Amino acid sequence: MTGERLFRLWGAPDNRKSFALKVAGMLVAGFTLGTITPYDSAGLPVPLRYAYWVFSVLLGLAVARPIAEWVIPRLIEKGRSALSIFMLFCAAISVPIFVYVIAADVAVYFGAQHPNSLSWGSLLHFLGDVPVQYFGSILFGYAFWYFQVFIIVVLVFGGLGLALERYAMPDDAPAAFQPEAGHLFLRRLPDAIGKKLVCLSMEDHYVRAHTEKGDTLLFMRMSDAVDELKGYPGAQVHRSWWVAFDAIDRVVRDSRRHVVKLTNGEAVPVSKTYLDNLAPFLPEQERA
Repeated sequence: MTGERLFRLWGAPDNRKSFALKVAGMLVAGFTLGTITPYDSAGLPVPLRYAYWVFSVLLGLAVARPIAEWVIPRLIEKGRSALSIFMLFCAAISVPIFVYVIAADVAVYFGAQHPNSLSWGSLLHFLGDVPVQYFGSILFGYAFWYFQVFIIVVLVFGGLGLALERYAMPDDAPAAFQPEAGHLFLRRLPDAIGKKLVCLSMEDHYVRAHTEKGDTLLFMRMSDAVDELKGYPGAQVHRSWWVAFDAIDRVVRDSRRHVVKLTNGEAVPVSKTYLDNLAPFLPEQERA
């Protein structure tokens, strides 16, 4: 298993077969957990117990793809091992499931104590009556619960992932997935303006991304944008400017400075610090 295959498994769009297998696998996992009753869940009524575990694993499946799209490419670019990528992926999935578990636990416990007055107001009043000295042990207990949720997620997603890789993923799946150059930045762009970059410009605390179809403002630093565009054919040419190589019409010398003329008509200043980034576009006598 590699990071690329993990992304292909959990972050790429599903076909009907893989989606059906994932849902079926999660249902099997949910009913199995409802039967073996881990973590003191045997005390729940049988229908509620099965519903609790089935919903837990289906919630994990629902959040898996957006989490995989956000987490896995970043970890691949950082050179993390497949095992560490999988464990961090599972840790992220465990968070929303943990929130659900806590909410369900509080609701069930409070409902047992106050069956006729379950409401947000009464629940907050109930929580306000908890002695302060108990909060430390409560937080420790919930931290241990998160660890228990994490173990379940690792077992369920690990087991289902191995089964899917064996029976549902084609052997050439690694070749089918290549992280798109600049994926981390390009996914920020709205669909309306496309992904074909022309340049980036800095405006106060924002980066304005210019594409062939329009532009948009993004709240981020230029340095972060450049980092996220690693591998994309382009370069920073000024403290406040980045240009795509295929959008360069020509580089000219204007008095004592260089200027990049872009295909959209924009004239971008070039600072000496970044001049070497444009070496392929400079006249031969000006190249370092």
